[in-house]
Amino acid sequence: MSENYSETEKLEILIAAAVKDADRGSQGLFNYYEDPDAFFNEDSRGLFGISFDELLTMGKGIWEKMSLELQPVFCDKNDKQHKVLAGLIEDGSEEVIPAIASVITASVLSMGVIPAGAITAVTYFLVKLILKKFFTATLNTGCEKWKEYNGGLS
Repeated sequence: MSENYSETEKLEILIAAAVKDADRGSQGLFNYYEDPDAFFNEDSRGLFGISFDELLTMGKGIWEKMSLELQPVFCDKNDKQHKVLAGLIEDGSEEVIPAIASVITASVLSMGVIPAGAITAVTYFLVKLILKKFFTATLNTGCEKWKEYNGGLS
């Protein structure tokens, strides 16, 4: 089943699944951190009552809402967080993932969009999604790609 989705689509599905999982109160998605592809061998209808395509639509909607809020956190060059993240990304530091996770967690909590029980899982998958979509070389290059993605809004 996972071969039908791009890497970014899989992450959007996992974000939606984490939210659905928290809504049910089970938080069982944590089992998929080590091997997220294993999730796609499950029956999503049996787990959540909706298809992977419906989870993808939900995940894209969550990402769209959060993208507009998170982009300035990463890309405002006057922000001290931006300077720290830029240095970590450009140096290829392994510390970039915890730094991004910290920024995302604080932002997600303040937005109130995600159920509390899903914050950790959603943050984990958002970090991977943001790095995959935008930040491969430098923070400035990633911010330009992100700005284009958001229709020029920053």
